[in-house]
Amino acid sequence: MAEAYLFDARVKKDDKPTSVRLEIYRTDTVIAFNGRGYLGKGAFRGIVRDDTLLVYFPTIDEFTHEPVADLLNSLSCRAGLKRFDLDALFEQTPDSVGLDNLVVDGDYEDEDHPVFVLRREGCEWALRLEYDRRDERWWLDEFYLESGPDFELRGRRRTLREQTEVPRSRFDVSIPAGAVRLIP
Repeated sequence: MAEAYLFDARVKKDDKPTSVRLEIYRTDTVIAFNGRGYLGKGAFRGIVRDDTLLVYFPTIDEFTHEPVADLLNSLSCRAGLKRFDLDALFEQTPDSVGLDNLVVDGDYEDEDHPVFVLRREGCEWALRLEYDRRDERWWLDEFYLESGPDFELRGRRRTLREQTEVPRSRFDVSIPAGAVRLIP
């Protein structure tokens, strides 16, 4: 059984926007995700396991395989993170998760839809997370990552299934032998 999310997401890099449907499947040990572009074309496929991200981009035959903290450290300035528990942020608000070296600004003006901004002092990047509450549990509803003027990633949850059967194939990411590794 897994949690299944569908986000309407948009990536903007160097003023070039791309919209994708972002499917996320979360179990107690792994997060799998799949980005579908227009006409169902696969934009990327990946997993997060043990705080390490593996993503394959089939249209350009490239992949990355790095700790999540290293990817955040590679943004516009070093975050100084040793670990970034992405999984915990799907069910807990950032102010209740140990996020070393980050400033967490929380806004509980709407108690059932709090908003948080995670940032590093002196850095141009920020991660904004919005939650909603169901049965005493927090659920990620929206996200927005901005890194300087050249990159942003945003998503809004369209659907959520709390306990659903997900085919094992959704958790498999195959990297072809000739794929080029992207290193941040």
